[in-house]
Amino acid sequence: MTRLRIALMPLGSLSLDSPVAFAWLDRQGQVRDQGHSNLRDLGQGAKKQRVECFLHPRDSLLTRLELPQLPAAKITAAVNCAAQALMLGASERMQVAHSARGADGQVHIAWLDRESLDALGRMLRQAGLHLQGLYPAAYALPVLSGPVACIDDGHLLVRYSVQHAVVQPLLDEALDEWLLEAGAGLQWVGDSPPQVSIKTLPAPQRWTGAAPGWGLHAGLTHGPAERGGWGRAATLCAVALAVWVVGLNLYATREATQGQRLKAQMSQRVKQAFPELPVI
Repeated sequence: MTRLRIALMPLGSLSLDSPVAFAWLDRQGQVRDQGHSNLRDLGQGAKKQRVECFLHPRDSLLTRLELPQLPAAKITAAVNCAAQALMLGASERMQVAHSARGADGQVHIAWLDRESLDALGRMLRQAGLHLQGLYPAAYALPVLSGPVACIDDGHLLVRYSVQHAVVQPLLDEALDEWLLEAGAGLQWVGDSPPQVSIKTLPAPQRWTGAAPGWGLHAGLTHGPAERGGWGRAATLCAVALAVWVVGLNLYATREATQGQRLKAQMSQRVKQAFPELPVI
């Protein structure tokens, strides 16, 4: 089954007709086709086409932190607490997503304001697209034995592993220093920086990265197109209520019958003990 991947524009300026880069991946995860289009056109054809979206680097806010061994629920609480110090807006208006704790104790975190997330969800539904995953920009890059990097709209994107990726503004001095630290294992997608000699990968490889297994799509609210689930839930609740009422009536009937039987038994015993009583 083929997969559609889309590199989004900054969410603040994204519309159904905004130009976006896209790629179709085959069953082996290799690029079958790529180009530029818009959400409206990409949504035509197959009904509810599943799509993986990658945020523009400006919207790709992510970091990592080291946590001790904790239960899953406490890791989420610790992540939310730590993320509050990194956010410019109110934390309750942000959707926070994080990876599982790795063997090295690292947890990878991304966040996005809920208003932009909900607006994106509505836009994709209008286009007839079903969001299967939403990830920071660097998670589109392939996972290889060493770091894989590229430049996108003035930002440096680096993929170190399935979970670990980095997005940072591109500064010439910082790039030179980073290139020296990356060493010989670095691989570059597309044209490499002219000042160094780096092993390069074909440009289509920038789309072939494995999804990290977590993402910001988990916080997407259901819109009108998906309210069938709520209708089904309401129906199930109504059925459960009817079953409960029927059960309650059966229980009441059984208790009343048992009470009448007990009353008859007591009357019979009184008659046997006091036959002279006219009325019991």
